[in-house]
Amino acid sequence: MINKIFLEWGSPTIDLFASAQNRKCPVFCAWDQDPTALTQDALSIGWDRMFAYAYPPLSLIPKVLQQMIDYQCEMILIAPFWPKQWWHPQLIQLLIAQPLLLPQWDNLLEQGQGRLKIFHPNPEIFSLTAWRISTNNLKQKAFQKTLENYCPPITSFRRCSDLQALKLGEGSVNIQEKGVTFLRHGLAKQDKANHDNSKNFIPAFPESKLLDPKRTLYMYLKRTDKLRQNGEKQEYKLFLSTNKPHKPVTAQTISHWIVKTIKMAYKQNKKQIGKVRGHSTRSVGPS
Repeated sequence: MINKIFLEWGSPTIDLFASAQNRKCPVFCAWDQDPTALTQDALSIGWDRMFAYAYPPLSLIPKVLQQMIDYQCEMILIAPFWPKQWWHPQLIQLLIAQPLLLPQWDNLLEQGQGRLKIFHPNPEIFSLTAWRISTNNLKQKAFQKTLENYCPPITSFRRCSDLQALKLGEGSVNIQEKGVTFLRHGLAKQDKANHDNSKNFIPAFPESKLLDPKRTLYMYLKRTDKLRQNGEKQEYKLFLSTNKPHKPVTAQTISHWIVKTIKMAYKQNKKQIGKVRGHSTRSVGPS
């Protein structure tokens, strides 16, 4: 799978988190002492102008992103698709290509060698994804211009019910310079008890007006302002019906909107797409 990714994006010059047995590049940084490795700690060396491959432990992902920014480099990063992690917005802003969702193979996550190999029983919970990222602003802007549509349900929210539950008002949405933060009240269908009032951050793309979700939200609120002036509590839901009496929409309606938008984007670009349903939008996004 990694070889296919390298064919798509180019071959990195160094594997930052590897061993002599599982390295993906001729030059690598090891976890333990290894005479064939460049160094034992990838975070202890400079990354300036480096094109690297990295599959770090989850706990090191924030440090990897910060090291990139400090040294100005490019990378193919293998990391989970976890939109609610605080480092996810920073990862999105570094993108210079469409992320590639890795197949959910049983041996995707393994430890050990030979007979001692141990496979993770549930690799699907990680939604492991290949991210082509760079600190080059010109490459970031060029990628943003190629995007046909920015869809929060694909990149940040897990279900249409998450979108349907969004509200306006103090404590529910915070519009900042770098993007928009939504606070989801209560638990989503898939959430655990300690996920109550979870936050979702949607980064702004000021360099591309048609892509910028912050600008889109502003325009939507401006156009629906008159529909909310009756003061009814339910009108403080974010999404309202386009038909009178403009009540809050259901998750099914939002699903219909998303599917319609995806089909329209493909049609405008003269591309073919199979059957798309509300539950399949997340698989369409990484592809």
